[in-house]
Amino acid sequence: MRGDERGIAGFFVDGPVLLIIIIALSIFSASVYHSYQVYEEGRRTDEMEDRLEDFIHSVRSCDCLTDSPGVISGEKLSSLNNTRFTNIFRPTDLGFHYNITIDDRSGYPTDCSEWYSSGRRSTSGDIFVKRTAMVVRFKGGESHLVSVTVSIWEMS
Repeated sequence: MRGDERGIAGFFVDGPVLLIIIIALSIFSASVYHSYQVYEEGRRTDEMEDRLEDFIHSVRSCDCLTDSPGVISGEKLSSLNNTRFTNIFRPTDLGFHYNITIDDRSGYPTDCSEWYSSGRRSTSGDIFVKRTAMVVRFKGGESHLVSVTVSIWEMS
């Protein structure tokens, strides 16, 4: 009989236990990494949605487009071109590119739909979109209900 308590198998008992511990630590590390990735993605999404809200607020109250918040001046809208708009809202200052589509929903024969873009849409990454209603008011008292769709995406 042996005088110690190591067991007959020796290393062959310790090897599988060590392997199980290594596998458990690997699974734990992978789950922590995945949780962090999910957290970062959520934080980035929240940040972009906040930036989208701020940008919509800036567009709704911009003097180059509106007479009062939420009311677009028909005259300003017709004189504002894409180059001038992107000079006012520079993508490099904002930190993202954008598309703004103003879609006339009224039944009037004059159409005041417009489209402004700061660059090509991203082929990768997320695009954040929000739609809001505004009114285009002309000097003669004619008012058009418009749908304003704003899309933003990160600069590549």
